[in-house]
Amino acid sequence: MKIIAVLQPRVFSQRLLATSLLPVAGMPLVVLSARRAANRGLAVRALASNDRTHDVLDRLFRAHGVDCVRSPLDEVLQQFVLATECLNTGDLVVRIISDNTFPDGEFIQELVEQFQEGGAGYLGTHSPLDGLPCGVSAEVFTVDLLREANRDATANADREHVTSWIRRQTGAPCFGPILNKDLSHLRCTVETVDDYQRILRVFEKETEPIGVSWRTLCQRLEEEHDAHFRIPYKLKNGRVLSRMTLGTAQLGLDQYGIANTSGRPAEPAAIELIRRAVSHGVTVVDTARAYGCAEARVGRAFAELPTDAALIITKHDPLPWLPPSLSTDAIQAAVERSVYCSCHRLRRQSLDILMLHRAEHYRLFNGAIWRTLLECRDRGLVRELGVSVYSPAEALEVLQSSDVLHLQVPLNILDRRWDEASVPEALASRPEVTVYARSAFLQGALLLPSGQWPRVAQPLAQTWCAQLDQLVADFKRQNRADLCLAYVLAQPWVDSVVLGLENLAQLDANLQLIRQPALSIEQVCVVEATFRGVAEEVLNPAKWESAKVRP
Repeated sequence: MKIIAVLQPRVFSQRLLATSLLPVAGMPLVVLSARRAANRGLAVRALASNDRTHDVLDRLFRAHGVDCVRSPLDEVLQQFVLATECLNTGDLVVRIISDNTFPDGEFIQELVEQFQEGGAGYLGTHSPLDGLPCGVSAEVFTVDLLREANRDATANADREHVTSWIRRQTGAPCFGPILNKDLSHLRCTVETVDDYQRILRVFEKETEPIGVSWRTLCQRLEEEHDAHFRIPYKLKNGRVLSRMTLGTAQLGLDQYGIANTSGRPAEPAAIELIRRAVSHGVTVVDTARAYGCAEARVGRAFAELPTDAALIITKHDPLPWLPPSLSTDAIQAAVERSVYCSCHRLRRQSLDILMLHRAEHYRLFNGAIWRTLLECRDRGLVRELGVSVYSPAEALEVLQSSDVLHLQVPLNILDRRWDEASVPEALASRPEVTVYARSAFLQGALLLPSGQWPRVAQPLAQTWCAQLDQLVADFKRQNRADLCLAYVLAQPWVDSVVLGLENLAQLDANLQLIRQPALSIEQVCVVEATFRGVAEEVLNPAKWESAKVRP
């Protein structure tokens, strides 16, 4: 059996131009990656197109003794097929990326051995499930599957990302743990200037950069204070679910939230926000038809990401224009139009998760809207359904349906309604339901001085602010944002917290906060004894006069 490792270089990175050409350990990064992969005798072939911009890659590879396969094609999947034409049925292909300098011959050998023991046609790393740092990655698969993918995969994303079709066909078996501890929170891929500087530090004192073991490099990476990038996650229904879900209302609406002073960011900034969140381990992005251009911006951001980079939740059109009396056919047409519009804006053939934006649509028109969504799911236009609710009563109603697999609820440190209505107990009988808590900062009001709270809260806003600040001091939290988020994260029935933002500074702050420990059980009890009986008019921003759109 013959094995060839194919190195896929990156030149036109959106974040760090000409990444592959950056010098590391005295040689271009792409050459270091290739030579490390070959340090135990494995045959390595590097890809390059016939475009003259790739001439420099060709010269570098040949100067360092690395075989380079050039192709007139821009399509990466077919480039892999051309690079492995010499292989016979049953031979193996190993895919490595030039941004990742840690994988070496030893790592690839362990990957191939585990592949051979497993008997599937594919095996790959899958951070964070494998416990490896982001960037210690490779995939192995039979050349037969590669050629089958080239023949049958038609989606542009499948042909660009090479193995996404193969992973779907095989169930994507994951490379088993080969370290004695979890290092999945570390990062050693090179996509930003910070990433590059970190890799330089890891290699700067290495006398044998080509031969040093990947395990040794991981130990050095662990000593880097800024290598800790991945936010916490949990396993839910077999999926990696980040404790933070990225909310995108602020990315699509001119003004959203009482604390928003900068308005909607420009499109390049919004797209970079989404990509950076995903790069830090955010596995769910939340959007909606009602969020202006947010769906379209999410679609553009994901156009250059692997199809399985993160799940996208979108919410059905609130349909405020529907008259009270409509035929069933007209209702079905309106609902399906919303689904197809979301698919178009998100650039997806089907939607990962679709929620009702308004829970009353669950029963409106004698249930016709919900029945149409079930039909869309059964036809493959939607994978899973959920409901965004605004009250415990709505949550309890929709949880009676086994078709509801996702629930989004407003929850913040002032809100006792959910416990009082026994929603956590109802969810305990539906463990398959994923719960997302939004409005942890009450659209930003909880972070503002009392004078800037909505008018409906003014009688008690000053008292509440003083109590929040006292709890920050008593619990030794960083600030009110840390306190409020730590309270929501402490709720065992909440799986992920939806956090919206307008700029990179806010994203970085939220990524730091989500890593902080949740409140203890004792601290939660103190909070809940402090804030009781807060009126729904305060807790529901939809009832504030300044609200532009429902959250």
